[in-house]
Amino acid sequence: MCTVTINIDEAKMRRIDPELTSKERIGQWLQQRVDELMEDYLSDYPLSPCSYTKEEMMVICDRRMEELISGQATTIPHEEVMRRISEKYGFAV
Repeated sequence: MCTVTINIDEAKMRRIDPELTSKERIGQWLQQRVDELMEDYLSDYPLSPCSYTKEEMMVICDRRMEELISGQATTIPHEEVMRRISEKYGFAV
């Protein structure tokens, strides 16, 4: 966890909710919104493979190779991967 400091226009906060009259209440309200924002973001964007440790990534790679060799998984042609990346991120690769 970390703590950050932000500047809030208290008059605008009261326009959002007239009950937001104290620093503590505003802080609680903002914390709820930030928590919701983070959950929404994480549900849309799962953890990047870069967030795994080296050991975790090796286990994932080994399992994937076993699935490919056994025929339980298939590959996607390179051109298809590049097309999907281009469509998703809006630029040519």
